[in-house]
Amino acid sequence: MGRVMESVEQEFGEPFWSVVEGFASDGYSKTATAMFLGYNTSSCFLRKLEKYRPDIEFVRGQDSICFKEAKKEQKGRSTEKMREAQKRRLDARTDVIRVEYKGVTDLLSGHAKRAGISRACAYFRYKNDPNNLDYVFFSGKYPSRKSY
Repeated sequence: MGRVMESVEQEFGEPFWSVVEGFASDGYSKTATAMFLGYNTSSCFLRKLEKYRPDIEFVRGQDSICFKEAKKEQKGRSTEKMREAQKRRLDARTDVIRVEYKGVTDLLSGHAKRAGISRACAYFRYKNDPNNLDYVFFSGKYPSRKSY
């Protein structure tokens, strides 16, 4: 028997698999159960579960108690500090292009979505002419070319 299994049996005073069944019936996911039982990572617990007790049915991650509680706590709690930190992370990225167009600062892909053109088209046009944003986000029809 493993170290975690022994400590769980001592702490709860029940067989290990009875404790696991209890967590499953209470609505905890496999990963949350592994964390509560004291596993450093869930992979070891998942291997044991698959080997010895595949019959125990757990709820899916999004249906678990922990997920629902975390979602309730987070709902509407985006603070100014969080938004600033997210903006700093985005600004530090080199794989995204942020531009100001018609008074709105956004990623190139965001402007492209509002203009009704594909992101690939916007990046291609921006690469060809980064100083002409009207050209980059143009979504109308181009005038027909004369045949020469």
